[in-house]
Amino acid sequence: KGPAKNEVLINWISKREVESFRAAWDAFRSSMEDQQAAWKRYVVSMEDLKFSGGQEASKKGTGLDQARHRWIADKIKLEVQMRDMRRDLTDASKRSSLEKTQLEDALRASREHVKALQERLREAEAKHKSVKAEVSNATVASLQSLQSHLSAAMSEVKSTDMGGKELKMKVSHERQLLGLEREFQRRLQAA
Repeated sequence: KGPAKNEVLINWISKREVESFRAAWDAFRSSMEDQQAAWKRYVVSMEDLKFSGGQEASKKGTGLDQARHRWIADKIKLEVQMRDMRRDLTDASKRSSLEKTQLEDALRASREHVKALQERLREAEAKHKSVKAEVSNATVASLQSLQSHLSAAMSEVKSTDMGGKELKMKVSHERQLLGLEREFQRRLQAA
């Protein structure tokens, strides 16, 4: 769930970053090409005026030189911007690659950690089953021992109860005998 989500996120971010830089680069290059074409048209039109002759053309010649200088300055400025954008694109690509590598390493470490936790869980479950079986066996043995003790105690109680009944019968029998003996002695004395 988590590792796959991270991979998708890494891929999506790196693709969007590269697409964004490419779009900016394409827009910049298109803008530069449009400006370059406009300046070329302007230079060509100025050169046409210069070659067509006339005093107006000679007056505009200085304007043509200024336009040329402006065009060269703009071209240099655009080339510097283009170089900077290329460098930024390269840096962003390197950063993206580095971040992707770091995220992949983190993902790999997370997977290893999950595997270790799963192994510990398996070991704990096995130990739990073993302990549960031991406890179950001990409980069964203890119940059997208790049952045998109870059986012995019940047997003893029954025998004691039987012995008590026999004793009561003997006591009762002896009382009767004593009573008969007294009666016999009384009659004997009376006679």
